Amino acid sequence: MKLARKVFNRLTLVAFIVVIQVALFIALHYYISNYLWIVQLISSIVAIILFYHVVSKKEPPEFKIPWITLILTLPAFGIILFLLFYPRRVRKKEKQRIIHALNQCSADAKVSDIEVHRFKQYSIDYSPVFDYLRGVTSLNGSFGNDVKYYPTGQEFFKEFIENLKEAEHFIFLEFFIVAEGQLWQKISSILKEKAAVGVEVRLIMDDFGSSVTFSKKEEKALKMAGIKIFRFNPFNPLISGIYNNRDHRKIAIIDHKYAFTGGINIADEYANIINRFGYWKDTMIRIQGKAITNLIILFMETYDSFAKNKSDYHRYCSHTYEMKATEGFVFPFGDGPQPYFQEYVSETVFVTMLNSARHSVYISTPYLVPTFNLLSAVKNAALRGVEVNLIMPGIPDKKIVNDVGKSNFKYLIAAGVNIYIYKPGFNHMKTVLVDNCLAYVGTANFDYRSLVHHFENGVILYKCTCLRDIKLDLVEVISESVKVDQHTYRISLFSRIVSVILSAFSTML
Repeated sequence: MKLARKVFNRLTLVAFIVVIQVALFIALHYYISNYLWIVQLISSIVAIILFYHVVSKKEPPEFKIPWITLILTLPAFGIILFLLFYPRRVRKKEKQRIIHALNQCSADAKVSDIEVHRFKQYSIDYSPVFDYLRGVTSLNGSFGNDVKYYPTGQEFFKEFIENLKEAEHFIFLEFFIVAEGQLWQKISSILKEKAAVGVEVRLIMDDFGSSVTFSKKEEKALKMAGIKIFRFNPFNPLISGIYNNRDHRKIAIIDHKYAFTGGINIADEYANIINRFGYWKDTMIRIQGKAITNLIILFMETYDSFAKNKSDYHRYCSHTYEMKATEGFVFPFGDGPQPYFQEYVSETVFVTMLNSARHSVYISTPYLVPTFNLLSAVKNAALRGVEVNLIMPGIPDKKIVNDVGKSNFKYLIAAGVNIYIYKPGFNHMKTVLVDNCLAYVGTANFDYRSLVHHFENGVILYKCTCLRDIKLDLVEVISESVKVDQHTYRISLFSRIVSVILSAFSTML
């Protein structure tokens, strides 16, 4: 029965219909072959128009070159791909909803000039990271937060489930994957109990990420219990590049008490209840304090902008938090694709962090298909004499993507980067630690999907107590890893060919 559901699920049906559409495109091209000169003339005119459009865009050359190459060398095919996958404009009503959400939320996100001045004195060497985030988002960082680090899914879910039981007013959940299983059974039971006594429960799940893991039957049961569910960017049979834009965020907020984020989805493999790709190494953090407001804002922006909802922003964003007697500055932020975001926020944050490094950098990412700027920043940090340590999975979940990442190893090792392969299994944690005092913990990978196409979120931590726990965890992961040797490292000829092809067009799809 489970096999039948997987084979005949909605995503499989959509994929089948997409294949039919592609076949129709090919058949149409064959049918009009007798009028080839007309097709070539029209294609050439359209190609010139699209060429001008792509060239005039304010984007890095690595994003333009694949499109220009396709449009000029294979006009008909390039035009079809352009119409299907090139980033679209935001519709007027959609833009109005987004602007309304941003304006409503940002009004309650401001910090005083005194607090900004305090941070400027607090951090001179690393302030460019925070200055950039304040410049491109409607958010701000804050002092007085308590941040706890969870080095495994087992530890996270144990405490998260207990914290859910404390909810009195609202529970907001936003995850790329929500999978039915042992963990979800416990969580959904609590959510239904809370909804029954008047707690507001909202759940955002990505429609693609949860398409084969979360049934319509379960969704209906939750809605019957009074839980608001929104499937982000639902798939339909029409081919469109908009379906590249997935909600890859992981956010959980319980009242104004706790906010969680990191790399962990709600699925049994994340807590190693079931075995997929060996031991699943992943992390999460919990925030208590004013920085929770930023994550509430990110959740509300997504929910209201895409679920066509209007929330009482003041109720959720104007809460007065108790200042925790802890050290450190905390700045949660969000990122997303064009045209919703005008900047590649996560990429710039990573590059700025690497450029600020003086002594050491630790990077943990499951995928290594970065932009040229980010790859260069990693290399240049090592060339400056900074100790750069990069941790990759030993058992990948996507072998071809892993091979593309490995094609960058030789380039980085030559610059002095230490690369480690996590032998116990799949290292899914997304963490950057600079000079043991500045860290990123979040959802973004070092690949185009995260940096260009997905909605992501992360938290920048400066001089927080939890950084010691992050450093200890990274050191432990390295102790369980094997260092890559440039003399013995090899990838197959087939993998190299596939890597070249995918690398050339990875910015597009």
